[in-house]
Amino acid sequence: MTVRSMNGPAACASTVAKLDPSITVAKTGENTLLLNLPRNIEEIDKATEDKSLLSRITRFFA
Repeated sequence: MTVRSMNGPAACASTVAKLDPSITVAKTGENTLLLNLPRNIEEIDKATEDKSLLSRITRFFA
């Protein structure tokens, strides 16, 4: 699962979220919408896990 961030109107963000199951963070002027959030905290952790090389090396030596 991926995380998508976008700037735009709420209606546009809602349409994008309906077309794609990815977690969507939409900034709509003064508001921030969180769409398609899983109900399970483990799924959120997996979707937002840092996959960079530095993160992998740090986890390896931890």
